[in-house]
Amino acid sequence: MSIDRSQLRTGVAHFGNTGEDDARERREALEELKRVSLDFEGIVFPGLGIDPWSWSGDQVQAECPNPEADHERGGAWGFHTGKMVHSCFGCGYSGDVIGLAQDLLAMDDWREALDWLREGSGQRPGESHAQFIDRVLEGALEASTPVEEAIPDYPADMLFKYDEIHDSVFERGISPEVVREMQIGFDRSHMATTIPHFFRGRLVGVQYRHLAQDAAGEYLCPRDECTAGGRVPKFKNTRPFPRNTTLYNYDNVQEFDSVFAVESPMTVLYLKSHGLPNVVGTFGGFVSPQQAQLLYGFPEGVYLWPDNDPTGDIFLESIDLLTPTVPVFLVPTVPGAKSDPGDVPPEDIERYRRAAVPSWGWLGDLDGYPEGVL
Repeated sequence: MSIDRSQLRTGVAHFGNTGEDDARERREALEELKRVSLDFEGIVFPGLGIDPWSWSGDQVQAECPNPEADHERGGAWGFHTGKMVHSCFGCGYSGDVIGLAQDLLAMDDWREALDWLREGSGQRPGESHAQFIDRVLEGALEASTPVEEAIPDYPADMLFKYDEIHDSVFERGISPEVVREMQIGFDRSHMATTIPHFFRGRLVGVQYRHLAQDAAGEYLCPRDECTAGGRVPKFKNTRPFPRNTTLYNYDNVQEFDSVFAVESPMTVLYLKSHGLPNVVGTFGGFVSPQQAQLLYGFPEGVYLWPDNDPTGDIFLESIDLLTPTVPVFLVPTVPGAKSDPGDVPPEDIERYRRAAVPSWGWLGDLDGYPEGVL
């Protein structure tokens, strides 16, 4: 990722200009950011080229993003997603999230960084959608490629405490057979559906899908560690969690010569329940190089089925950058903003499957396909 970091402030906090009015505006802007939902894990940190090595509640640690500093005292860098401030325990590089984005994206004014953060998706003012996708992918690839994730091995008996099933699972169209096969449960302490993640015969993590919401549609959780940036995320994973080096449902698709790839485990569960067993999930919109190599192990090809949102674009573009070694096909996106394959009526899943086209072909939703394709 080509970031000019020569202007990083070492040993001092970066809070922008010192004028009284400017400082007041800056403080108000920071408070505004604390009230909105920033996707640190999926967008902000990858976009800045930061790869956290530990994450506990609001506390994040990673390698200090200041490569010019002397880190003989240790380069551990800390970031607080609630307060949105950071500090390196070695070189002293510190400040708030606005200054961090301004530094790492080489912006002249902190207001540019604020606009970048306000977007949520990270798209800069004046930046085209294609330019945004390319930049985020570049940062995500840089953050993930050199890091070999240690794959954890959790005791399988930890799942015994999740012996209930919440009705919402069945309301989403997931069958009792798939619930039993995938050992789906419910954690009352999180008020969340539990989705165990097995990889090569080991329990490598659990994803919690929060269910409780307030009147404004914000997710709720009784446990403080689930609050990040002042909000409870829809999904929460055990940590460590091998997001970059594994695929959900991978163990169950080894008998197939082709595979469908979607973003979320919930979508995998839905499609498995309705006649599409050879499907895996990538845990988000970015396909890492390690995940791509797993997908390329299916000789008759990979069928990408993205969500109909900006992460769906990242999903498609990321695998295209990773030099496919098997045929790659594109399944049409589901009409409607933020729709995903889990919104397809069961009777239409086969129609979407048959509508897949080679990755160099035309891509659109079902209603836009040329006559004769379906």
